Amino acid sequence: MKWNKKTDSIFLAVGHGTQINGVWDSGCAYGQYTEAALMLPIVKAAVKLLRKSGVKVYTDADRDNDKNMIATVTEANKKKVKLYMSVHCDYKDATAGVNPLYVSSKGKKFGEKVGKYIAKAMGMKYKGATYRTDLYELNSTDAPSCILETGSIKEDLKKLKEAKKYGRTLAKAICKYIGVEVYVSNRTKIARKACELCYPGNPKKAKYPSGKPTAAYKKALKKAYPDRKSWSTPARKGASCDVNVGTTVRSAGVDKTFPRGLSDQIKYLEASDKYKRVKKPTLKSMKNGYIVVYKNKTGNKGHIWIYYDGKCKHAAYNKYYPRTTNNAKSQLSSKKRAWVRVYCAK
Repeated sequence: MKWNKKTDSIFLAVGHGTQINGVWDSGCAYGQYTEAALMLPIVKAAVKLLRKSGVKVYTDADRDNDKNMIATVTEANKKKVKLYMSVHCDYKDATAGVNPLYVSSKGKKFGEKVGKYIAKAMGMKYKGATYRTDLYELNSTDAPSCILETGSIKEDLKKLKEAKKYGRTLAKAICKYIGVEVYVSNRTKIARKACELCYPGNPKKAKYPSGKPTAAYKKALKKAYPDRKSWSTPARKGASCDVNVGTTVRSAGVDKTFPRGLSDQIKYLEASDKYKRVKKPTLKSMKNGYIVVYKNKTGNKGHIWIYYDGKCKHAAYNKYYPRTTNNAKSQLSSKKRAWVRVYCAK
């Protein structure tokens, strides 16, 4: 589908909630869980990522689902949205799986593409699209419309409770369908690039020549710091921690001016408005792509590295080159440190 970010829009509605007579309708229920309560955070998460990705979204989730379906359809038609989706979940006796409902061929195509993507990404069953002629939101919208049954409230409850993940997956599915690139945070860009450039394991155990960087890292280093002739041997080869992190950040497209040299990097991270310092970091609060810096109590020795899934992505001198080690916990909490600081790219 061709999508114009300036003119095209989508309406994303929360299933159930306020009825046309003003009475609250929770939708289907299972134990303490209700359809309306489960769908609201999913839609909110989807809307947030869609908007970050540059997609114009109208939704009743902005006001915590305070509009009935006639109001949402009326607004969607008035705004002349290009797509309409209402997000629901199936009742407790329904079988597990994602099930889009449609009435038009375009609505079917929309629902199928989104439903299949979600099922695969979330590790769920896909039950296929179902033709329905008795549903107001399908019959009364001017745009191609779909009612997305996100899963069974009982059989898929675990997945539905992962609201942020489900919502972001829904947003990614919609972006894929309309051909819009999904927004990726700078922190995530750094994390992905660190994984791409670093060897996966400890040099003592990994099956690779200890004196050679990966081909991807050599290419990134040359592009990030083309003039390295006057540098020390470890730095010139990209085998020092500061050059490794600098290469990662620069080649991720996050910050082309990121310096080298640990002292300069510390000053830069503190002063630049491109980064924010994470307050009171703990292993539990760490997120992939965080930049970690520390200094030892004795002397001026220090280190800089990138956090990923409880591990360190870093480099330290000739034979080690960029690699992954499992000592993030000790790196963050060692008593030998004078201080540890953690930064997040904005």
